[in-house]
Amino acid sequence: FVWLGLFGLLSCQSVANQAVLMRVNAAQCALLELPKNGSTILDELVLGDSVAYLGEMTDSTTEMYIDSVWCYDPWVKVKTIQGRVGWVNVGQLDPDAAGMAAIDEQLQATRIRGMFGAELGGQILAYRTSYKSAKTSQDVASLYQIGTSLRDTSVWRLQQKIVIEDLNQSPDLLWLERVFPGFVLHLVAEGSAFFLFWDYKQLDALAKTTKGIEDEDFVQLCYRAYSLDSVENFFPSWLIQTADYEGYSLLGQGIHRRLFTEMDTVLHKSAVFQQPISRFQRVLLDDITNTTVKYWEPAIKIIGEMEAIVQANYVLFKPKDRVAIATRRKMFDNPEKFGIEVNLRGGQPQD
Repeated sequence: FVWLGLFGLLSCQSVANQAVLMRVNAAQCALLELPKNGSTILDELVLGDSVAYLGEMTDSTTEMYIDSVWCYDPWVKVKTIQGRVGWVNVGQLDPDAAGMAAIDEQLQATRIRGMFGAELGGQILAYRTSYKSAKTSQDVASLYQIGTSLRDTSVWRLQQKIVIEDLNQSPDLLWLERVFPGFVLHLVAEGSAFFLFWDYKQLDALAKTTKGIEDEDFVQLCYRAYSLDSVENFFPSWLIQTADYEGYSLLGQGIHRRLFTEMDTVLHKSAVFQQPISRFQRVLLDDITNTTVKYWEPAIKIIGEMEAIVQANYVLFKPKDRVAIATRRKMFDNPEKFGIEVNLRGGQPQD
């Protein structure tokens, strides 16, 4: 008779809401008169209780500590089996499949605007829409540029807003992956901050559905750059990580040359992805010419790869790039004189 009573409650709702059932997932859950902490408690719900969603959701979120997890969710208006009507935070509820389908778009939009503000949140939602509707390689190239820019801004905002002091109390932000297609969310800096990384498997799946092969060629380049698990990270294939915040260049193993060659090949076919490839090129070039970089391989191997890069005459290089590489190459004839640390694979810098 309990479920019969619930269905009776639903009969007065619209057809769209008749299937929107939610179940309490928190050990403690109060049905409140108003959608805010401290409001009058109308009823105490327990784990497993079912409620009917009445179609109203707040347009803002509230930070709440629910069962040892910080959540950032809106409130929804619900009706209990006993017929009481009030507000419950979404973080304390699990919608059924039909319920999630009914509230998903509004829920994600409210969460993203609550976390990042109306302007940035709106830009992220527009990116999400464009991702779902991408039809050509040019669309994907544009998405990659926009997504990278939005990611950088969003991560900065997250780090300003959320400070994780206890790993056992890190917030539940996995919903960001649904709002930010193409990315995966990881904890970084010893678990003290969140970061969104490109997931090139997702981008590959999208590229296979679009017109043109330029996006597929670009994804293959990204796979080479992040060969460990096909996910962007702080230590791409041309670096070896030696500590949480430290790594050495693998110049001398041929990785830099292979990546420059593939970049040049992709750009020779088409300039659709010129901007993101130029960004890759600058980072890779900096790994060769930056005076603060330390090197895993001995000087003789590094010299061999640098000479091969110079001789390759890549179209993607500007004259100043060639000068920078040639100048740096000469320094490796006497690395100690120029303060360059090489051959660190043995644990000690050697000439």
